[in-house]
Amino acid sequence: MAEFGWTYLSRKSLRQAEDQLSGDIQGVRDEIGFLLIHQHYADRFFPGTSVLQKRLRYVFFIPWMYQIIGGRATTQSIEREIAEFELKVCGKLKQIPNQQGVIGGRTYPKAIAQPPSTVYWNAMGVWGLLLRNEDRRFIGKAQLRGLIQANRRTARNGDEFAIEMQALPFDTEIPPAPSDFDSFEPLSFALTPKEKQYLHAKLSHLIRNGTKASLLEKLVSELRTNAVDILCSENCWDSRILRLAGDDRAQLEIAERAAALAAIGRGVYAALVEQLRNEDHKEDREFHQAELDLAVAKYKTKAIELDLEELKTEIPALPIEMLNVLKGTQAWLHEHKRNPANLYKVYETAESKRKTVRARLPRTQNGRSRRDDWDAEIGSVEEQRAQTGPLHYRWYIVRNLLSDLHGELRGDR
Repeated sequence: MAEFGWTYLSRKSLRQAEDQLSGDIQGVRDEIGFLLIHQHYADRFFPGTSVLQKRLRYVFFIPWMYQIIGGRATTQSIEREIAEFELKVCGKLKQIPNQQGVIGGRTYPKAIAQPPSTVYWNAMGVWGLLLRNEDRRFIGKAQLRGLIQANRRTARNGDEFAIEMQALPFDTEIPPAPSDFDSFEPLSFALTPKEKQYLHAKLSHLIRNGTKASLLEKLVSELRTNAVDILCSENCWDSRILRLAGDDRAQLEIAERAAALAAIGRGVYAALVEQLRNEDHKEDREFHQAELDLAVAKYKTKAIELDLEELKTEIPALPIEMLNVLKGTQAWLHEHKRNPANLYKVYETAESKRKTVRARLPRTQNGRSRRDDWDAEIGSVEEQRAQTGPLHYRWYIVRNLLSDLHGELRGDR
């Protein structure tokens, strides 16, 4: 134990651990709190989705995997079996050249950090593939492992035994696994006709708040007749999506304005950090100021249109520090100023409340130390620009999932 210490961890490892602790989404940092808006609207419009999701057929791989593992009489730990099986699935998927969206594909054959069973578990519950327990909560993976272990105790030593899907907490109508799923043969993301029909039925009958349909449900229902409009839309507030949105249209328009204001807000934050770094090191950088100029030119009109009272009504949990940032940023835009220096106080307050000792904006030694790590943590120019874009509400993820479903819809006509 005397030899253990933080010195054995690289800066990259520390940064990755910090990102997970701070709740950052796919490398996009959230020092001020804009992702609270992102998560609210993403969950409202597209329930069950996650930025970590890649391809739609994963929702079948998981119950098939558990059914196969549940039919094995072995003393090996179920957790290890699951990890090994998910790695095998990764290898099967990688055998098909140029197949996109393989979770763990870049690091294969190393263990998968965020395996599909974790990434898609909530989606399976929300979309109706995973059943609920007596408390009306979705069955958890730990509970499922307990069920499998109980089934194994009923088997004779050394015997393999079949376990029906009815014995597991999954929907019994899930299409069966292909015969070679437990082999090392290549595996495709292409949905079979039966899988397509099943998912279309499930996703076109999603319920939000007990009564209202979600936007995801509406888009799935419209895929047969409006696929081009849906799959060619660059964002979820595209006019073609608004036309199909029904009672979600007003919220989509608010979400668009919030996304625009957040894009400028992210640019303001980066420009303020850059200004402080210039003070710290007697430099004269203007990369982030120039990026802010571009964001203002592109998003100012929509950002000013955001009604903060409407947003507060829509998201009551928004902290006062976040609301002050939004209000201050709108006032700064109205003043037509280029330099965001007069926004320093509201941004510094919001970041310090959210990030505490990890905040970069405070004029303290700790803040300066954090600013000194800015380049190493943000990365390339492309990665820096990714920090200052508008909120997307997982649209690019949803579009990929809908594209998977449409590929089979189109082939079934």
